Amino acid sequence: MATWNLLNADDPTVARTAISAAAGNVTGSNVTDYGADPTGATDSTAAIEAAFAVSGNIYFPPGTYQYNGTGLDGDMSRIVGSGQEYTTINLGASSYLMDRADAINRVVLSDFTVIGGKGTFRHTYTSTNVVWDFLVQNIRFKDYTECAIASDSTDAPYWRIQNCIFDAADCENTIGIAFTGWTDNTAIENCGFRRNRVDV
Repeated sequence: MATWNLLNADDPTVARTAISAAAGNVTGSNVTDYGADPTGATDSTAAIEAAFAVSGNIYFPPGTYQYNGTGLDGDMSRIVGSGQEYTTINLGASSYLMDRADAINRVVLSDFTVIGGKGTFRHTYTSTNVVWDFLVQNIRFKDYTECAIASDSTDAPYWRIQNCIFDAADCENTIGIAFTGWTDNTAIENCGFRRNRVDV
């Protein structure tokens, strides 16, 4: 498992080595290979979506990226950055980074900062979703206006949420983590919650 110290290392290569051990194969589609702008100066939505369409497995090298889409949609998805200090994804005001209305087999979200948007992960599927696991780690969720992580499934176990910071846009209308149904064998560890109306 990656540790907080490794992900704050001065060398992004060290951070990526730790991520690789924790999140599995991160040699998926590099978003910059599809035209994503790591300076944050231009909108990278089309490039990010093109990279994700290849396999649902994408990597964000160090940099700042703009995403203004409606949400990446996949059932076996891995979205990995280079560490909270190195990869930032800025979401448009009405955007989610990932948004799915069907069943999900597995999700890995790891090692980046995401700023703005309505939230980072929204799963509106309302039936049973008992499959593999959901790993969310080493992410700073900042300035979301609704909910950082939300699942509407009646039964969606096996979540692992660790080493994350949930820092909403306000403390009146926001939720850090929202699970509607059963979430047995779930662990939320070493997370900090700031400015949420409801933390979990």
